[in-house]
Amino acid sequence: MSHRDGNGEIYAMNVDGAGQSNLTNGVGADSGPAWSPEGDLIAFTSYRCGFWVMRLMNDDGSGVYRITVNEDVNDSPSWKAGSFQIAFQSDRNSNLEVY
Repeated sequence: MSHRDGNGEIYAMNVDGAGQSNLTNGVGADSGPAWSPEGDLIAFTSYRCGFWVMRLMNDDGSGVYRITVNEDVNDSPSWKAGSFQIAFQSDRNSNLEVY
């Protein structure tokens, strides 16, 4: 995540620092990106709608959609190896837990 544009955005780049590209350009902050095991999707935390939700996007920043629906804090995504499952933390029960 970078604040170089005045807002928390997610960038990707080559390991040598070249080829930097802004993957998100939302109204609110985006942070905590996690690449899928296949490398084609990125789960991330977003504050675009006034509370922290989990979103998913393609590896080029396209196709962004929301994957959590509650208005509690949902963040820190982590993909399960070899699957389409994501673990994340949430305080939806007034207690920070892993889902």
